[in-house]
Amino acid sequence: MTGSNSTSAGHSADVCIQLYVNGSVLAVSHLGRGYLRLRTPVDYPPMDAEIYLSIDGHERRWPVRLTEGISTTRLKTPIGPVSASANGSN
Repeated sequence: MTGSNSTSAGHSADVCIQLYVNGSVLAVSHLGRGYLRLRTPVDYPPMDAEIYLSIDGHERRWPVRLTEGISTTRLKTPIGPVSASANGSN
């Protein structure tokens, strides 16, 4: 069997993940279900924020709640959905 039938095309996706919070843009190193990890954490109280994700130029943004805020002493930052009452919807 030769390598010509390989399913890998050798493509490496161009990925950018950022967190927009309180007027700042923070680089995200990992994004998982219910959490994120920042490249350089800073201290913020619980608040709403926005995640920006770009994969090969395809962009997506969505609101999140920093349920426990951001802490320089914690590796993972818990995130959750933004509540309807927090964004002015009923």
